[in-house]
Amino acid sequence: MVESNQIDDFVKYKYVSNVIDNLKRLFNELLEIRYYVDEEKPHQENNLSVTFTLTNKCNLSCSHCALSASPLSQDILSTNDVKYPIDKIIDVNLNTLILTGGEPFIRNDILEIISYIRTNFKNKLMIMTNGMLIRKISFHLKKRIVYVNKCEMASLRVHMAS
Repeated sequence: MVESNQIDDFVKYKYVSNVIDNLKRLFNELLEIRYYVDEEKPHQENNLSVTFTLTNKCNLSCSHCALSASPLSQDILSTNDVKYPIDKIIDVNLNTLILTGGEPFIRNDILEIISYIRTNFKNKLMIMTNGMLIRKISFHLKKRIVYVNKCEMASLRVHMAS
């Protein structure tokens, strides 16, 4: 009679064995297509990026939106609620911080958030936007967007809405 722990051990062994076989197969396939890292070539040590969703609210309702963001969605995080995770994210020493949503520029406190990030984070900052609110924003915000675009290692990305 086979004991329960023997069956468990066999299942675990079989699972681990399958994982190892799959890794070997993958490794060999990568070698066949000459996909490998050349350790003699310098590579960027820190290429870590974090995407932070500021809001689920959006001025559009794009069918392809992964968040199903819409004008009816509500902001869940207050300005102070946003600052705490940003501090923790910055502590990780990442290369790029990406702000997204919904639509980040729909937030009334977006300038304060951008200023806070720029004061505490000197690496690359990206803001993903549908671009629809840029025309409607105040002169002050337009001035700030130009500043963010001209800031070293900062960019503004616009995606096409459908």
